Amino acid sequence: MSTEVHLPTIQFTAFSVQHCLRVNYPNDVQYRPIHPMQTWAALHSVDGLTSFDEAEREMGLSLSLLSVENAEGEGVVVASERCEAYQIAHGGECEEISVCGGEYGGHYWRILAFVEGSDKAEDAYQMMIGDCEEVVRAACQTLQALLNLPNAMRKHSEALNKAEVSPDGSNYNELLELAGV
Repeated sequence: MSTEVHLPTIQFTAFSVQHCLRVNYPNDVQYRPIHPMQTWAALHSVDGLTSFDEAEREMGLSLSLLSVENAEGEGVVVASERCEAYQIAHGGECEEISVCGGEYGGHYWRILAFVEGSDKAEDAYQMMIGDCEEVVRAACQTLQALLNLPNAMRKHSEALNKAEVSPDGSNYNELLELAGV
């Protein structure tokens, strides 16, 4: 009796970096996208802080974490004052706005991996999370390069097959250049 295990194959088609907020829930941690309505001044006012308690202690800020969903997208907003939260709630056509049930845990960057040609963040796999944007972007570029190399090699091979040409030394050198060697 054979007990073969067949695992599904995932074919990544693209990678991207997304700026997000860490939201700490009682039994979970989630990294949620920042909504396009985010006031960047409010977000930068909490740079380097890991909780709103710390912001209130050090800066005297009253902060709220809001979940917003509208035509622009779904995400989280850091609002530094009640009036700012009011502007967000009433400044646009929001399908849903609510006080987020979690606590602010800082802002991060994450790599999203897309499959089967999808470009929707909700369909993507979260591959890496970090608090240093440059490191996350470098890792994303590396993953994208790994994805681009097999595609470039396939196209090169298909061109040789179409021309009915056997690869020679210069063709192998071209493949090495594609690989960055």
